[in-house]
Amino acid sequence: MTISLLRQPNHARYPDDSFDRIWTPAYGIGLSKVKSEASGIATSTAEDHPPESALENAIISSSTRQYIQFINRLPTKELPVYITAYFSEVMESAVGKRSIQMFIDNKPFLSPIVPPFGSVKEVYITNMTASANTSFVLQASETSTLPPILNALEVYSVSDALTAGTDSRDVKGLLQLKLAFEVLVEWSGDPCLPYPYNWDWIKCTTDVKPRVIEFDLHNNSIEGPIPDFLGLLPNLKTL
Repeated sequence: MTISLLRQPNHARYPDDSFDRIWTPAYGIGLSKVKSEASGIATSTAEDHPPESALENAIISSSTRQYIQFINRLPTKELPVYITAYFSEVMESAVGKRSIQMFIDNKPFLSPIVPPFGSVKEVYITNMTASANTSFVLQASETSTLPPILNALEVYSVSDALTAGTDSRDVKGLLQLKLAFEVLVEWSGDPCLPYPYNWDWIKCTTDVKPRVIEFDLHNNSIEGPIPDFLGLLPNLKTL
């Protein structure tokens, strides 16, 4: 699961991200969006190679007394997690004035974070278990004169055993559509996995072997005759 904070338009992925991670915007009550003043953000030295476009914006709390809490979509059962948080100062005049303390379950984690301007600082949370009840919070440190910010966030957890993938008949039907329409050229990988990041314009079941149940032709620039693919999608309920 990959979560990015406040990137426009709706999401970023390949070719912005060479690993085709999906970076989606996020928001929160009492938080606002701020765009970086930097002409560019150097990411070449970042170990997890975030795309620059995912760091161009950040969320910021309204004051040093307000905190930012991570969106926690983990299951209720504890499991191993790997989290990377990305920080890049948005104002050149704020360098050295903003200091952020991370808390996990109300306990300080590592030393305060001072975001660099024009580059990115990565903070890793590893070798721990977490669940939906675990709290991850960013607060202004005692010495900070500016509120906390967060540019982007990745959260990975151990999933169930891998399935065999989307039913092969459904895959064949969708590939016929992909070959027929240039607008579908970005379809790649498994159509329905990983859930919920299925291909654009389709919906799938969450079975062990997912099936395609919906294909939405509305406003996707498809023009011309549609190939006979319905026989390969027996579970399709909505077209």
